[in-house]
Amino acid sequence: MKKKTIVITGGNAGIGAATVNALVKENHQVFMLCRNMQKATTFSQGKKGITIISCDLASLSSVQKAAKEVIAQTEQIDVLINNAGLIMNAFQKTNEGFEMQFGVNHLAHFLLTQLLLEQVRKSEAGRIVNVSSAAHYRGKIIFDSFKNKMGAYRAMKAYSQSKLCNVLFTRQLAKLLQDTPIKSNCLHPGVVRTSIGNKSNWLFSLGWNVIKLFGISPNKGAQTSLFLALSEEVKTSGSYYDEHQKERKPSSIALDDKLAEDLWKYSMDEVQDFLIPSAQV
Repeated sequence: MKKKTIVITGGNAGIGAATVNALVKENHQVFMLCRNMQKATTFSQGKKGITIISCDLASLSSVQKAAKEVIAQTEQIDVLINNAGLIMNAFQKTNEGFEMQFGVNHLAHFLLTQLLLEQVRKSEAGRIVNVSSAAHYRGKIIFDSFKNKMGAYRAMKAYSQSKLCNVLFTRQLAKLLQDTPIKSNCLHPGVVRTSIGNKSNWLFSLGWNVIKLFGISPNKGAQTSLFLALSEEVKTSGSYYDEHQKERKPSSIALDDKLAEDLWKYSMDEVQDFLIPSAQV
């Protein structure tokens, strides 16, 4: 397989770490954008082909800085994997005032994609892979909730909304890039035994520990990300795949073209101050 240059967020733990391990095993060049540099450094020890770049997805200015560092170090990106994500059991805001799950899981990746798109365009067959979730089937888009607490905060409601944003973003991006060789797809990795649900309060963490008993390993959870990133079998763009690398129909809300356009416009307006010239669709 031809050596590729790949950018991934959150590559030092969980599904991301399993993805990176598989990529470097195949001698690809990987740029890991990570918030915890100490953990990233420890993870990358003894592995060839990894470049670590500091990136806090809860800060759009940090995302911009990280993108500039990537651009300074590579002229071409073959694959961008928007992998990192979180679940918050309490209402918190990002540096720019967005509800944390929306800000990190969607808006930061939306900005990163815009900033790195020119490098992806330089690839013969660029790919953008967004890690979503089957939770999007329960999601609804409430624009007012992107910055404000709407009644009692429900972690999974906010998470499902952010994952629905991933699917809507994927579909709209594919539509705007339909005259290019770039493929934009998203996926549900499965219920994976990671610590994503163990970073909240003890009750939420306890519930996640029970769920994990029935989950799959991070290595298995990484398979669809790797498939969409590398496989020549992937012919679609704007599609949603499951943990078995099979294309699935997303929710009816995720198929709402007008909603996808509205989310795109909202997101673009909110990241406008962090864009750099010509680095957008």
